[in-house]
Amino acid sequence: MLAALLIPAMTGAAGLGVEVSNWSLQQIELQTIADAAALAATAAIKAGANTQTALNAGADVAELNGASGTATRTWDGSNNVLTDNKIIVKRVTGIRNTGGFAYQAIVTRNVDMVITKLVSSLSTVTVSATGYAEVITSAVQGCIMITGSGGSALSMDNGASVDEAGCATQVNGGVTLSGGAKLNTGGLTAGGSVTVSNGASITGTVKANGGTFTDPYASDTKTQNALTAANSASGSALSASANTTYTFSPGSYSSMNFSNGATVTLNPGLYLVHGAINISGGSVTGTNVTIVFTDQMSVTNGATITLAAPTVSSGVGVPGVALTSKSSQDLALNSGTKFYLTGMIYYPSGHVEADNGFNTSSATCSVVVASSLTINGGAKFANACNSNSGVKPLNVPVGTTLVSLVK
Repeated sequence: MLAALLIPAMTGAAGLGVEVSNWSLQQIELQTIADAAALAATAAIKAGANTQTALNAGADVAELNGASGTATRTWDGSNNVLTDNKIIVKRVTGIRNTGGFAYQAIVTRNVDMVITKLVSSLSTVTVSATGYAEVITSAVQGCIMITGSGGSALSMDNGASVDEAGCATQVNGGVTLSGGAKLNTGGLTAGGSVTVSNGASITGTVKANGGTFTDPYASDTKTQNALTAANSASGSALSASANTTYTFSPGSYSSMNFSNGATVTLNPGLYLVHGAINISGGSVTGTNVTIVFTDQMSVTNGATITLAAPTVSSGVGVPGVALTSKSSQDLALNSGTKFYLTGMIYYPSGHVEADNGFNTSSATCSVVVASSLTINGGAKFANACNSNSGVKPLNVPVGTTLVSLVK
């Protein structure tokens, strides 16, 4: 009697196990179909198709692999969604590149219950799977990042020679090289045109009209707070007379003026200068130093500047940033100046001009972010910046593009 009573329950339990196994197999099959459809739509985009054509290509592949479509598909151009019975293919926000797009395919199937329906009112169950794919461009860490959109936002002339073979340059505007200038780069991506003339040359991958980037430090709290603090800084001028030796401490100053032949050491910390910086010859050295100023900066007369930005572990200044300003005035390194940088120059609103030896040392972390940049001499940059350097990741899309599943 008891055995008879248990038969329906035992049949239901055994049936459920069989059904679940079948659902799992169906799920695996649908996932393969959804992934293939997402990849097909994304590959069509990479090949130059418009969104509707690409999504149709994804639906075609889903149908060819056994998904249930319909003779008449529905296209929602406002939301970029294509519906094909049990297939939905759509354009969504990018997953790897949140500033771009990914392509999603959703495939569903009604699976008949075989055994469980003998002891249940449930006759079918819906199984679904979702695939995501995206066009991915391999990236190289940036050394020179130019936020300005002018036609010559990055300019090299007069035999300039820039070595950044291990990193890359991204420019929101155009790039011009002339007068025998040479750029050896891990990659160059420009939002505008790239013009090379009069014996100039570029060694490395070049991508013109390759899109723009967003200033990665515009939302960095420590950097922006320091820039704001400099606007209200007060204090005396920081001055060094010719042919003398000085050691200065961090603080607030009205200007920074170092005369020819002065030897200046800057103690670690944050220097807020509500005014201009003028360095005429001599040498300036600082480790774990951030200098923030509000006006122009002029370095002339063969001066040598060696600056290393604060590391994260130093606990002082702005990690990763050696020199920064929101000034629209020039940051000019002229007349035989040598500037050795470890960390970053962040000059998002102004023009940086370097006429001679700009960071020709072997530093493994030396980066410039500026509105525009002109180089007329030798220069060397690198971005092997580790997490303790404080320099943010600066990904420049310069490599081969490929279609990849992303989720």
